[in-house]
Amino acid sequence: MKRRDLVFLLSGILVGSVSFAALRSCFSHQPERAPELGGQEVPKEKFVIDFSRRYNIILSDYRSQSKYENGKILGYTGETVRESSGITSKGYGNFSHWLVIELADGRRVYLSPGNVSYLEEVEPASTK
Repeated sequence: MKRRDLVFLLSGILVGSVSFAALRSCFSHQPERAPELGGQEVPKEKFVIDFSRRYNIILSDYRSQSKYENGKILGYTGETVRESSGITSKGYGNFSHWLVIELADGRRVYLSPGNVSYLEEVEPASTK
């Protein structure tokens, strides 16, 4: 084996080893740290939104903030929309996947989900 070939082989092995070590350190599993708030560890309990309950829905955009009180989240709009003529169409793509809220008086509100800032329970959850 020529000296030049040996240098290339050793250089390749060295570069490969360094690359492997760098990639391994990037993807190595580090112990999961609990999030902190105010310097204290946040409890690890997970919560699920109960969609059978009613919430105050607070919306924000760059200009203002508004609130829908005592609303029940029904779901999202679908990809197809029934037009006034009765036929279904995909022509309203901008309204696909909007959040559908039922107000206390039965009216429905359709909200762009990106504007929902937070949900506030109307009544506290019962303790079981």
